[in-house]
Amino acid sequence: MSSTEYYADRRELQFVVMEVLQAGKLCSLEAFSEFDEDLFMMTINEACSFAEQVLGPLNQSGDREGCRMADGSVVTPEGFPEAWKQMGGEGWLALNMSPDYGGMGLPELVSVAAKEVQLAANQALCIGNTLTTGAANLILAFGSAEQKDAYCEKMLNGTWSGTMCLTEPQAGSSVGDITSTALKQPQGHYLIKGTKQFITTGEHNMAE
Repeated sequence: MSSTEYYADRRELQFVVMEVLQAGKLCSLEAFSEFDEDLFMMTINEACSFAEQVLGPLNQSGDREGCRMADGSVVTPEGFPEAWKQMGGEGWLALNMSPDYGGMGLPELVSVAAKEVQLAANQALCIGNTLTTGAANLILAFGSAEQKDAYCEKMLNGTWSGTMCLTEPQAGSSVGDITSTALKQPQGHYLIKGTKQFITTGEHNMAE
């Protein structure tokens, strides 16, 4: 293994998740009664393998090619769209999400451990993972039944992706300085007034 290859320390993860944080105790809760410690560690080990074999090697194309605009869309580096589809197809976007929308329903603790190694292997690609699940969580928490049915399953299987629209010309990461507003309309939707820039994982070719 070269010094530039990503390697996940499985023993360290097992120690933290199973021994320090005692994830196995979660199996006594009704929500997680169908799981056991072996399944938790199997999930984490598979996440490590995916990170090492698929995500890590793509850092090279990410560094050398980067992203570019073409015909109004962001073209991501070679291998990124295929890895994104694999990520969605294998359930890595939905580990802790409701089975009603294609999720596995695993504890957040296990999901975070899996995401950590994948983000460590390829931050550029996996930032889309966190933003997609974050947006899906928002819809699950506050959306209507129609919105949940329309968006969540497709987001969690990677067909669609989520984004973050925070930065404005006068406000970088300073949330208190943003001026965009959303005005609710009688029909139930919102009209958004403002200007955004540097949209994270927006208009790319990895998802529809």
